[in-house]
Amino acid sequence: MGVEILQDGVLYVNRKKVGDAEYLLSIRNGDVAYEDVKKLADDLLAKIKEIKTELSEQVDREFLNQVCVELVEMSGVC
Repeated sequence: MGVEILQDGVLYVNRKKVGDAEYLLSIRNGDVAYEDVKKLADDLLAKIKEIKTELSEQVDREFLNQVCVELVEMSGVC
C-alpha cells in the first residue's frame, strides 16, 4: 500500500480490487513462511526508497492536529 500511495497518490483499501487480498490473508493465517514475508518486506522497502514522489517529506503538524481534533469531536468522546 505504501508503494501505491507514493506512486499513485491513492490508498486502495479494498485489496480484492487490487488483487492481493488472498495472499495477504494467507500471510495473516500463517500459511506463508516468515522468510518469504521478510523478503517481500525488504523488497518493498527498497522499492519505496527508489520511488520519486510528489508527496512532501515534511509533515504539516498543524493540519494533522486539526484532523485529529475533528475526528475526536466526531466520535463524541469529548
